[in-house]
Amino acid sequence: MASGSAILRKKIIYVDDVNASLIVLKKALKAHYEIFLADSISKMYKIMEKIKPDLILLDVLMPDTGGFEIIKKLKDDKRYSDIPVIFITVNSDKESVEEGLSLGAVAYAVKPFNTLKLVETINNQLYKKDRA
Repeated sequence: MASGSAILRKKIIYVDDVNASLIVLKKALKAHYEIFLADSISKMYKIMEKIKPDLILLDVLMPDTGGFEIIKKLKDDKRYSDIPVIFITVNSDKESVEEGLSLGAVAYAVKPFNTLKLVETINNQLYKKDRA
């Protein structure tokens, strides 16, 4: 994909209450995608009033409402139900991974993440419609 094709850049919202995580991930992904950062669920919804993201990266451990509750709400809302969600979290236990995927997440990445693997996972989701 040509880096000069800003019009075609996919939009991703990354939701995480840890500012350092937001900064690290934005730095890692900004060359590939248009990244919108939200440090709370309410900010995620405010961003989604303005743009419909192509994908959401969502932390499982959030202070008010956890990622598992949020994905349920997103999947139940027809405005957002078709947006792929990838969990990014420190929770690497089998039960958390299985629960996240059973709730509709398309992938589950564990922090600290491998940037190349994460980009590959994101691309697989964003561009699989193009290949279908």
